[in-house]
Amino acid sequence: MRLITIAMVIVSTSGCGFVLPDRIHYQWQPGAHPALSGVPSQAGGDALVGLALSGGGSRAALFAAAVLEQLADAGLTDRITHISSVSGGGFAASYFVTHPLAAACPGGDAACRRRYFATFLDTMREDFWGDMLLNQLAHPDRITSPTRRATSLQEALDDSFLHGVTFADLPASPVLLLNAASYDDARRFVFANLVLDEGPPDLAPLARDALLASSFSLPDCPRPTPPDIPVSLAVVASAAFPPVFGPITVEAPRSCTDATPQYWHLGDGGLLDNTGADTLYELVMRRVHGEGGLQRALVLVADAGAPMDPDGSRGTADLSIFTSNPGAVVTVAQARGNAFAELFWQQQRETIGIPFDTIVFRFDAAELADWPASCTSEREADLSILVHLGAVPTALEIGDCDADLMIAAARDLVRRRLDEAADILARHGLAAAWP
Repeated sequence: MRLITIAMVIVSTSGCGFVLPDRIHYQWQPGAHPALSGVPSQAGGDALVGLALSGGGSRAALFAAAVLEQLADAGLTDRITHISSVSGGGFAASYFVTHPLAAACPGGDAACRRRYFATFLDTMREDFWGDMLLNQLAHPDRITSPTRRATSLQEALDDSFLHGVTFADLPASPVLLLNAASYDDARRFVFANLVLDEGPPDLAPLARDALLASSFSLPDCPRPTPPDIPVSLAVVASAAFPPVFGPITVEAPRSCTDATPQYWHLGDGGLLDNTGADTLYELVMRRVHGEGGLQRALVLVADAGAPMDPDGSRGTADLSIFTSNPGAVVTVAQARGNAFAELFWQQQRETIGIPFDTIVFRFDAAELADWPASCTSEREADLSILVHLGAVPTALEIGDCDADLMIAAARDLVRRRLDEAADILARHGLAAAWP
């Protein structure tokens, strides 16, 4: 990896690199793609079972895939109506939705399911950062442009597992929601194969625009995400972290009757909500206070967001702490916001009038007694498993020991939490049926 980085520097300083304008990644023309017929503003009938997959780079991608593996073992994945993800969680979400388990293993064969998830987990272990850098070397004109580097990551995802799939190719269920942050108005921007109406819904608890998600819907024409947008572009938008790569820029008309262009600048959704749960909670509120008909809502959260470490941070004079670990910026932005969000959503769950529950699988709450076999040096150093687990870095690459720890954490957490929450599952007509 170091050699690749050095080579990039040499190329960019030897006359082979070019300073080009920022890229416009997508130009939206609503008239070219009429609103899809049959795309509901909500999905899931009278019950919403949402799965939120947090950000956190490859750490989050591995954890999310392993959580999905355990939910499949428990017989719950076919009951999920919506998957909402951020950043690294979007890698796993997009894989799972574009490679349907039911199609890969018709009849629910256990041996087939094990093979499916072995491939899934191996894919999430890939060195996407290295793949992105190799694409940079193949296109030296991108090296000096963060917005063009985003294209290199998009190509890496397509080469690995997305293969150019667009939103038109997505199945109707589960609904895929990929969350980015709008740098223009501090709102969540959601790529989704459903309509999030930009009109004035009667959502008194979410009356301020900044609390509501935005999308490709405009005030005079509600739309889903355009069908020709590659899923890989939406995943990269959710993960884009300027100036490393991104933001993603979309050119759009000001309205469906005014073609004057405006530009949306989209980046890492973790700046606003790193869990992906806020969008699911908003969908619940839209159903209860808008369309009606929702009888119960359950949100499962796979949270692999980096933990805060105030003592460790104050214990170093290293001023490069935020450049060597840029993900720490997201963690800082989240800490206060999460505290307010938790209070707000707890209040809503208590007053909404329907069963509305959340079960959280938080990666650093795992109870692991033994190191994975791949953690030889860590065992020899007599390190604490949980301390090491909490220090797994936020990056688009992951070592074998860290990857195996994330998988072990998911397997421990999901089984324990679902068993502990049997009464919550029962309220929603669900039960974990372990093989």
